[in-house]
Amino acid sequence: MPSVSSPLFDATEPAEVLEELRRDRGELLDALERGLADGLRGSPSGAALYANAVHELTSWLFATASSTGAPAAELLVELVEDEAVKAPFTAWPLPSLHHGDAAALHLVDAVREWIDKPPVKRTAKRFISWRYGDRDAELFARRVRSRLAHGRENDLERLMRVFELSKSELGRLFGVTRQAIDGWLLGGVPADRQEKLASMLALADLLERKLKAGRVPGVARRAADAYGGLTMLEMVAADRHDELLASVRDSFDWARAA
Repeated sequence: MPSVSSPLFDATEPAEVLEELRRDRGELLDALERGLADGLRGSPSGAALYANAVHELTSWLFATASSTGAPAAELLVELVEDEAVKAPFTAWPLPSLHHGDAAALHLVDAVREWIDKPPVKRTAKRFISWRYGDRDAELFARRVRSRLAHGRENDLERLMRVFELSKSELGRLFGVTRQAIDGWLLGGVPADRQEKLASMLALADLLERKLKAGRVPGVARRAADAYGGLTMLEMVAADRHDELLASVRDSFDWARAA
């Protein structure tokens, strides 16, 4: 792949690489950090947010590295995404480094390997303290791998399929037009909508697992007292998606315990 010359792909000092990343895609670094923090505490939507940010960043890195701006072959993106689980825990010679920044550096390094660029300088010492239990890490890893595997199906297409939504209906849930959804389907969901997307995907996963095939669209459109007379989709449109997800999880937990 013919590649461009840029500190992002040529600098060897991790601080310089992070500065470039923060300037160009700082919102994705923030999404990586938030997703990791929540995902490693057991949140499925956090793991989904992290996985989505990994996919967006990896795809952007390959496109940016190309002198033509063309997207990389899907196989290359998938091969780099396979590094997503270990990426946050790699070692870099920077004090007080966040897990999200470590993940971003590792992904940059993985992309560099495929485009014949020099590696970013690493260190044998780990400056990042480990604050999570093995079970949390294993669950996080499983969820991230599952989300990335699901990601081979476009996330928006998955939501439209599970909830039987048109592009216009999906747009209303995000407060945008059908034309915006067309753009997102081609270029990805903006970083400032990734948290809502992650919650909706987690809700879709939960409902698909717990309900019989074909029931999800009807359930999502049925008004419920638990939501103040609103439907699930109306809750999402009102930006109460996190509240909805927690309520649905609680209802299934209660049913299982009863």
